[in-house]
Amino acid sequence: LDTAVLLPSGKLRLAAQGDVRLADGAQLDLAGRRIAFFDTAKYSWGGDVLIDSRQGDVQQDSGAKISLAAQNNRAGTFTAHAAAGTLDLAGQLLGSSSGHYDAGGTEVPYSAGRIDLHGQGINDFSGLNSRLTRDGVTGGRSFRIGEGDLALGDEVVAREVNIALDNGQLWVNGTVDASGEQAGSIRLAALERGATEILAK
Repeated sequence: LDTAVLLPSGKLRLAAQGDVRLADGAQLDLAGRRIAFFDTAKYSWGGDVLIDSRQGDVQQDSGAKISLAAQNNRAGTFTAHAAAGTLDLAGQLLGSSSGHYDAGGTEVPYSAGRIDLHGQGINDFSGLNSRLTRDGVTGGRSFRIGEGDLALGDEVVAREVNIALDNGQLWVNGTVDASGEQAGSIRLAALERGATEILAK
């Protein structure tokens, strides 16, 4: 895909038997919008993107951008599955949110963006997570990796964290940060477990 897609608060699904690539020209805007109603305004939610490669890789070039952000509403979710291949996300994924809503008398912040990745491998795991934090994707991060070991530093920051290795060792050498205005959760699992120390703020 090498073109702009405008789907405010929408849903976009890309599926292929082989590789799926978002080239530099892929500018996917599914962000929420401010909608004026006479003397007031409402705000829509961030949309969702699902990419599924059944036998190949999923690649996002560095110039490609996906926006799932929202104002005064929840941000969207980005899901990419490459169960037989590798995930390589080098571009931007915008997922910030703002505002609060009334949950039965309690003011609760709208959820920031979420990401769900499943592949045999994830390229530049640390760099990817640093970019996700910078761009506001801190609502939830779920990673399932089929092959290989993983060492975590301080790069994973989200209210809900799920990391599973199907065949590898997992080390936590820094802080997995699920702190915030609401209580967070951290779930780590590895089929071949190494010396794992979990430190959470």
